Amino acid sequence: MLSGHAISTADEMREMQWVKPELVAQIRFVEWTAEGRLRHAAFLGLRSDKSAREVRREWRGLSGG
Repeated sequence: MLSGHAISTADEMREMQWVKPELVAQIRFVEWTAEGRLRHAAFLGLRSDKSAREVRREWRGLSGG
C-alpha cells in the first residue's frame, strides 16, 4: 500500500512489485477482523515443514466460516 489504504489506484498499482511467496511464518493472533485482518498478531517464527503453496486461511473457531 503506497497511500496507506487497502484499495489502490491504477497509478499505485503500476508502481507495485508483485512477489511470489516463498517463506511460511507461524503467527499467533486474537481474531480476524470484519475486514479480514489479524487482530493483535505476533510473529512466532518461520516454518520449514510447510511450503507456501500449502498455506490456506484457517477458519477454525470462526462464526460464519
